[in-house]
Amino acid sequence: MKVLVVNRDMTVGGGVTYILKLAAAMNPLGVETHLIAAGGASEPALREVCASVSRTPILHPIQAPWLAARIRALRPDVVVAHAYTQAKVAAVACGWTKTPLVITMHGFIGGRRVGQFKKLFLKARRVVVMNENLMRVYTIDQDVADRFVMSRLPVTWPANARHEPRKAQVFGYCSRLSTRKAPRCEAWLHAIARIRPARAVVIGDGDEAPRLRRVAEDLGIGVEWWGEVPNASARFVELDVVAGAGYVAVEAIAAGAAVVGLGFEGCFGAVTTATLSDAMAWNYGDQSPEPLPDDAATVERELRKAAAALESGAAAEVAKLCELEYRDEIVARKMVEIYSG
Repeated sequence: MKVLVVNRDMTVGGGVTYILKLAAAMNPLGVETHLIAAGGASEPALREVCASVSRTPILHPIQAPWLAARIRALRPDVVVAHAYTQAKVAAVACGWTKTPLVITMHGFIGGRRVGQFKKLFLKARRVVVMNENLMRVYTIDQDVADRFVMSRLPVTWPANARHEPRKAQVFGYCSRLSTRKAPRCEAWLHAIARIRPARAVVIGDGDEAPRLRRVAEDLGIGVEWWGEVPNASARFVELDVVAGAGYVAVEAIAAGAAVVGLGFEGCFGAVTTATLSDAMAWNYGDQSPEPLPDDAATVERELRKAAAALESGAAAEVAKLCELEYRDEIVARKMVEIYSG
């Protein structure tokens, strides 16, 4: 099987991590993944797992004839789009070449974009979402409900994962340090100032990084600023308690860390066997049916809960349950079925 993926770019982030992990997991199943996208820091890693990578931005419907020509030359079994503009161009090119289109939705849409996306959904063979909440929201519209399927994020379970009970020494936060996410990191820094672990690590970069560094200095805490790390998941085995959402949360669990869901919507809280189902459904705090608390006191309380779960061995039980849902080989097999129609 040949899969042609069209994406916005190859920058570090959840969408690109999804493409990278899924391509690697589908390779042993005999699936070739070909990628067209603008460049970015993840390009070297993508070139290792994809059969071909074309560093070409797809920005406007005027490029549909060019994309159709590429489709005719490659003859993929399916074209997969991960963002609106690329899906819009791909829908036209796939219509001309009679190639099935699958759209992958990584989050919510709202406003006028609902109508814009609906037109694309009706042209797609399938629309893939990653959790129960997205499935519920998108299938309210009965005109497109039958197009939607759910499949988890593909995650590699590292051979050097540390699932043994231990005292939490190294606390980490991982996310883009953007205007929208900076308040989460700032609350985490204030919580760390109260907990005073042996080490504190921030993984990520963005416009707010200089200000957040000053916050840490004012609080008198020593923080290791690792910056943007293309393969951050490989470093999670060095951490004991990780705060983050989406891919960060699941990859940290896979590495053996205890996790506090801390995302766009606020602090979901410590991920335990009792809260795991809700955590998966709401992407560990990146989505929520109602506003979540985001104050430092809440973050501190949940970090302490996660540390206790790590020490008791309860965090390892969370990892066992997550593996059944997210392990890359399992997700890859399901995605091959979806791509096959």
